[in-house]
Amino acid sequence: MRKLLHYLLLVFGFLMVWCLLTMIILYIQDAVMAPPIQRGESRNSRAVQVVVGHYNGNLPQEKLRNLTDEEINANNYNPIGWGEGGKAVRLTKEEELMSDETFSINQFSIFVSDRIALNRTLGDYRKPSYVSELPTTSVIIVYHNEAYSTLLRTVQSVVDRSPRRVLQEVILVDDFSNRTFLKYPVLDEAVRIYPVPVKIVRTKQRVGLIRARLMGAQITKNFWNGICITKKPWAIPALPPFPPYLPARRLLISTNLYQNLRCYNSKWLQKSNRPKKHLCGSSPF
Repeated sequence: MRKLLHYLLLVFGFLMVWCLLTMIILYIQDAVMAPPIQRGESRNSRAVQVVVGHYNGNLPQEKLRNLTDEEINANNYNPIGWGEGGKAVRLTKEEELMSDETFSINQFSIFVSDRIALNRTLGDYRKPSYVSELPTTSVIIVYHNEAYSTLLRTVQSVVDRSPRRVLQEVILVDDFSNRTFLKYPVLDEAVRIYPVPVKIVRTKQRVGLIRARLMGAQITKNFWNGICITKKPWAIPALPPFPPYLPARRLLISTNLYQNLRCYNSKWLQKSNRPKKHLCGSSPF
């Protein structure tokens, strides 16, 4: 009986020592080995750790604060000759902050665009010789909530740097924009000054790039698609003579332009029973 009592006391003593050691180890880990409270952290009266976060700027995907409708619809176009000759624009620290304020509207610097002239000069990198007999063309520009200065600069460069005998019209297809400066009559009045007819087609809902291009193609006399600043007559190298097997009657040929290459619509050529070797190919955008 005594042996059993001694055995129980030994087991109980072992358990007490084990529990005591465990509590000591936990205390040491919490009080001694724990990292010190960092700046921005504190403890309240109940000894509960409180972590205080600090704002360190925008994430890479974000752009400053939310803009108001008035700021989004503001047209601050005020050209002062930046970027002439294709030269880079260098911003001061203050100008960079002003540029960042509206960067999120179109994901490029509207601040810089509004200070570049519509008829900005660019270098001429054409080869010296091109054919003289060229077909006429139309430029279809599809846009949605485009910046005012960027859109008009595209139209201006196309009109200024295209031979009159080649450029027949410019068609603007508005894919349901809601900016006030793109609506009637603001934009319509702005494009009336050009010597080339500029038509504006506005969709009644968002239709996307492909459908918008097709809407423009339905009313155009010719077809070409571009949204950019053109250099001196871009249309001459972009419009080689059509192959001799094409009939003389008017045709609508949809093309992909990429790295100065041109491809004719393969469906039309298949219907015309022309050999595939006559195809001039390019990679789509």
